[in-house]
Amino acid sequence: MIRKDISSKLICAILTGSLVFQAGAVFADQGQINTVKIQQIQMNEMHKNHGKSMKMALERLVKKGTITQEKSDAIMKYMDEKKQARKNMTEEQRKAHKSSKKVSLFEEMKNAGIVSDADIKAIKEEKAKIYDEKLTEKLNTLVQKGVITNNDVTKIKDYMKAEREERQKNFEKIKTMTEEQRKEYFEKNKMQRKNMIDKMVEDKVITEEQAKEIKNVIPWLDKSGHKDHKHQRPENHKE
Repeated sequence: MIRKDISSKLICAILTGSLVFQAGAVFADQGQINTVKIQQIQMNEMHKNHGKSMKMALERLVKKGTITQEKSDAIMKYMDEKKQARKNMTEEQRKAHKSSKKVSLFEEMKNAGIVSDADIKAIKEEKAKIYDEKLTEKLNTLVQKGVITNNDVTKIKDYMKAEREERQKNFEKIKTMTEEQRKEYFEKNKMQRKNMIDKMVEDKVITEEQAKEIKNVIPWLDKSGHKDHKHQRPENHKE
């Protein structure tokens, strides 16, 4: 009887342990699935925001008389058609598209006779203003909470401006490189790729506590920007 009782308890323990392990695995898998879903949602939001900022920029430029309503409509129509075309792609077409040489959306529209160099410059400048306004708005919410000061806002924006200018210089340098030189360049610099917020902490622009709060209200800054060198290829540079 004693041996049977011990055996029963041992079997129960094994079964319980197995169930706990399986449950843990299920929750771990679910966690990974949820993480992927969150990333997909964030990417979708980024694309939506890009479209919104473009529309807002065009509306402002039409109001100023910089471009016509007809041109604005043509730009939005072209963007919508491109978006729909991407949606209708098969998996094979997507793979082929990713591996093909790309030009920026602005270059495509220029080649199609929709926009001029002057139009592109005006749109980019207006979008930059919108971005700056949105960034200031988000940072000001942290000023109101007492997380950062107005002086911190100025330091953060100046730092980001300097970083953008430095990245643009690097981009111009990369444009003249061969494919092999680009690979070598990104291989050497891959350990230096950090998101904007982490860089600001490292350079003593903000504290780690402030960084956490900034990540909550401005999640798009919490990205290193590029997972591999393909994203930094000149032909993939969208702006």
